[in-house]
Amino acid sequence: MVATSCMLIAFASVVGSFFGGSAWQQPQIVPRFTADIVPDGHAHKAAGRFVYDRIRRATRTDSTSFATAVYGSSFKSNLTTFRWADESLEVLNGQCRHNPKAPPFHDPLAFLSHAVYVGQHVVLGQSCWLWKAVTPMGPATACILNGTLVQLTHMVPGWLGTPTWENLTLRNFTPVVNQHDFEAPASCRNGTAHACPHKKHAAEKTDVYVFHPAGDYNISGQDVADLMGEVSFICGDLLMGGHASAAYGSVSRWALTLWNNWGQYAMCNDAVPGQQNTSWCVGGGPGFLVGHAAAWGAAPFSGQCQSNLDTGEWYSLPQLGRCQKKSQKLGRDCTWRVKVRVATASRECLFHDGSLMRACMADVGLLPPFRHASAMFERVFHTCVGETLNIII
Repeated sequence: MVATSCMLIAFASVVGSFFGGSAWQQPQIVPRFTADIVPDGHAHKAAGRFVYDRIRRATRTDSTSFATAVYGSSFKSNLTTFRWADESLEVLNGQCRHNPKAPPFHDPLAFLSHAVYVGQHVVLGQSCWLWKAVTPMGPATACILNGTLVQLTHMVPGWLGTPTWENLTLRNFTPVVNQHDFEAPASCRNGTAHACPHKKHAAEKTDVYVFHPAGDYNISGQDVADLMGEVSFICGDLLMGGHASAAYGSVSRWALTLWNNWGQYAMCNDAVPGQQNTSWCVGGGPGFLVGHAAAWGAAPFSGQCQSNLDTGEWYSLPQLGRCQKKSQKLGRDCTWRVKVRVATASRECLFHDGSLMRACMADVGLLPPFRHASAMFERVFHTCVGETLNIII
């Protein structure tokens, strides 16, 4: 094992008395450490590991992905996020995804050099000293005891660009890192996505669903799902508060033909949620292959090269892969073709009586997942369809 060890440095010391109070030295944390992450039920974050190296300018966070919260604790879905000096990388169940939009290493403890001492705080029954970032460094706090970081709360760049709160409660803090922890898996090292190997490819006809702004029926550069995959998305989104789907006014069902030489699933989102034609994607490829994954990536290598009947199927539709003319040959000139938009329902109608939400919450954590919610979604969608069926594109 290659390791670096540093002497623990006491976080603060009383250096004198000033107007009857104590003057505190700024807190100091060792430049390298490894610690276990304590589960955070409120944020659906399970146990994991945090590795920090200020000298190398790198962090690594190991945890279970959100799929574990969706499908239950017996369903393990592993997520590792690397942040190095010049890039970020996510590894979900063995599949790598490079995100050029995600910022590289940002020292989460840099604010401590100018932090303000707040007072004693108790974390999991343990007293520690709470320090708070000062403006304009942004909201961040660290609770420290004898040079040991007990808890860190700060804003982190989201994978899709939106800053999010991260709360890390740590234990088993050691001033040691294994330098191999910062090496990307072998499958990530060439930096490219891969098509599924050793398979005879063919056209597959399938019906898919997609949330979208009302009146916007352009699905190029969008993510879609089969019935189970869409219900997995809806129920998972409701578990997080319903924010991902809230900006979209409609859900449509489409009949497509896909070339099943699957590429990596691309995460496509509107830069301005709910605003027409602002979609951008992270991951995907190679080329203009249709991306494929299990819902929430909850399978080995995110389910790219296998059938995912239990969790449902997610697909990403690259803009350059769409068959624009009947003369284009699927699998050679293009990779996906629209047959028909089958039906559209409003989001408001889908959720107005709460039956779909109740079915989702009743199914969370049960295996096989979302059977009752899927049946409810089909019934509610059929009831809510308010547009002419079989509108030819």
